[in-house]
Amino acid sequence: MPAHPFRWFIGMGERSRELEGICAVESINASDKENENAPARRLAEKMGWAGTGGSDAHFPLELGKAMTGFENPVGTMQDIIQEIKARRCRAVTLEQARRK
Repeated sequence: MPAHPFRWFIGMGERSRELEGICAVESINASDKENENAPARRLAEKMGWAGTGGSDAHFPLELGKAMTGFENPVGTMQDIIQEIKARRCRAVTLEQARRK
């Protein structure tokens, strides 16, 4: 699962397509700007991959600003892996989560 694939100068970008076994991509990263997150969401959709979220927090203020929401309850790492591989998850911002 490529993390922040379109982050300026360090992301894998479109090269993510070339990786074998990919089923998901980090499509919302709280430390990235929208012009870095949007292409990741488009890539996930185009490739049929799940989108995940990550806070990538470097400061306390950034904690929890982006996360992965799951359709089913997860309690173990195996549950998380299973749900991501089955594409039963999505990247969610803190604002989106608060609206629910």
